[in-house]
Amino acid sequence: MTSKTSCNNSISYRKYILENVKQRIWFMVLSFITLFFMQTVSITMRIENFLNSSAEQPLNSYREQFPRMLNGSLARPFTVIILLLAVICAVSGYAYLHQPEKSDFFHGFPLKRIQWFNISYIGGLLMFLIPYLSSSLCTMVIAASKGVLVSSNFLPSVLAVFGGILGYLILYHTAILAMMLTGRLLSGTLAAFVLIVYYSMAEELFSGLFSTFYDTLYTPRHGERSLLIDSLSNILSPLDLYQSLTYRTAANYKLPLFLLFAIAVIAGIWLLACYLYQKRSLESAGNALAFQKSASVIKILIAIPGALFFGFFADSFYYNTGNKWIIFFSILAVILLCGIIEFIYTQDLRQIFKRKTSSLISIIGVVGILTVMQLDLFGYDTWLPKKSDIKSMALYSDSYLNYFDYVNNDFESSESYYLLQDDDAQTKKFDLLYQLAEEGISNHNMGMHFDNLYENSMYDPVDYTGITVRFNKTNGKSVYRSYVVKCGSLLNTLDELCQEESYRRKLFPAFYITGDEIETVILYDIRFDTPLKLTGEEKENLLKAYQQDLLQVDIHKLQEDNPIGSFAFQLKSNEIPSDMFTSHTDDYIRTITNLYLFDTYENTLKLLEEYGYSICTEINPEDVLQMTYTRLPSVDYNSSADISLKDTSSVPVTDPEEIRRLLDRTVYSLQRIAGGWNTETDYIEVWLKGETLSRHYSLLPKE
Repeated sequence: MTSKTSCNNSISYRKYILENVKQRIWFMVLSFITLFFMQTVSITMRIENFLNSSAEQPLNSYREQFPRMLNGSLARPFTVIILLLAVICAVSGYAYLHQPEKSDFFHGFPLKRIQWFNISYIGGLLMFLIPYLSSSLCTMVIAASKGVLVSSNFLPSVLAVFGGILGYLILYHTAILAMMLTGRLLSGTLAAFVLIVYYSMAEELFSGLFSTFYDTLYTPRHGERSLLIDSLSNILSPLDLYQSLTYRTAANYKLPLFLLFAIAVIAGIWLLACYLYQKRSLESAGNALAFQKSASVIKILIAIPGALFFGFFADSFYYNTGNKWIIFFSILAVILLCGIIEFIYTQDLRQIFKRKTSSLISIIGVVGILTVMQLDLFGYDTWLPKKSDIKSMALYSDSYLNYFDYVNNDFESSESYYLLQDDDAQTKKFDLLYQLAEEGISNHNMGMHFDNLYENSMYDPVDYTGITVRFNKTNGKSVYRSYVVKCGSLLNTLDELCQEESYRRKLFPAFYITGDEIETVILYDIRFDTPLKLTGEEKENLLKAYQQDLLQVDIHKLQEDNPIGSFAFQLKSNEIPSDMFTSHTDDYIRTITNLYLFDTYENTLKLLEEYGYSICTEINPEDVLQMTYTRLPSVDYNSSADISLKDTSSVPVTDPEEIRRLLDRTVYSLQRIAGGWNTETDYIEVWLKGETLSRHYSLLPKE
């Protein structure tokens, strides 16, 4: 015999769901309000601002951005709102499980547990889907009326909305799973947030451990994560999977297989939550955990990363004191956390030492991790692969940051580290580069570390520079390390690498552009900034002459001599890239600077002379109206004493002979291709005739 209230009756089943919605109508109202303002209102304002202030910008680039606005992949606050709504929906839907009276009342009805689970699940899902779909439809209608949503981006927009729904399901299911694992409302809410961000935070934590304890660590900015690590992140980190879903659906990036994978993960979490709902006992309501057997495991998973995080936090108050405070506070924190977690479990101070085994494992885990890191027991900083295991190597130097200005033609931010990534910059003749890495390890063993290279230390930064090396192994993997080496060693290595013309073309930014890209050429020297009036053919000839000089110049020249001037090339305007959000009215402008000129660049200097331009290499003392000389204090690198600004001295210079001597020590630039020049040098501030602003010049040391 079947009860009239049984959910086998579809009409009664709908009534239960509608009743659930009525009881939580406040959540639907909250969803409507937040989604309407965060999506419809916000995007409408963006469109209006764009149309009013960026009319000159091509509309196509903005249309391509529109799908990413719909699911929030362009706006972090939108992600936070979706996360909060998912947690609130799950907590409010299954709160009765955490209250003994309500739990007994609900389960007293002649309904199966899976039916109660589905009633709360479907009711919560409807209260998000209705507002989200309504808000998305309203936003798309407005965008269509403004000409932003058209046939070309309609399907991506629909996919983006679908991706937003799938992303919400990931967070919603994870929060439900947290409610199944806990027995108190507060612990369930906290567990929901922890499960959502746990893997991402743990990944960041251990990344911080490596960067703190290992001196040679270098993490590629574009990250070369393996497929296995990416898959683990998407499985173990709901937040990562949410972000991947919203981005990929909006960009239609490798979508079909990824969608199947995401749906499988969503279904897996849902099935696990259903299973735990049916297995949890009614008596678990009111307890911190629904399954007491998991208490020890959960304590270990919370105590170890929690203690390490607290150690980092406490250490932030003790600047430049090594790692001792991290170690001390982490060990102290893991002991306290084990007791606090046990108190949360039992609500009894006498039971804080319960589950001694899990507490011991947590303490040993923290001590073990810190010991391995501090003593470098696995030899991370001194690791060097065998030559037979290396296919090729690549090099980047800190000196490139100020010496070169690379133009990134894919419109991303200028990234000089790309030399480590570019296939053509990987050299198979790496004997000298390998020796350079060996020198870096030797210097590390003597206490020369990359992080304190530019701080007062036991070695003079004038003689040393920082480098990053990429080892491309024969097994297909790449490993990166950062070292401190002598500038002379780096220079010899660069000289050897640049014997190959292909490497020079990758090293010097001037080879990344063509003559027809150049809009404006500006010539800089010690005295003037001169825009050159050249035809298109003359610009192209000038670039070719400069490139020819770069192919012929001795690399030692770029280290041992001073440049006499430089070029800046402003390139022709391009459309703003589709993945770049901006409200600027100007077109996206690219400029390449720091194209240094030397007195041996015969082809370039001859062509400049033919075009009627010359380079000024000195300042005439008669052109000086006023001069101020600033002397910086000398630095003793064997001393730990701090040098402050008050130790500097500035004095006006009026003696004509002294002005002449100081001008003789001025040069256009002190930059060196292999570094090694102390930028903290004495300098002069000069007011010249015919100019309203002063100029600053660094001074060469006295001979």
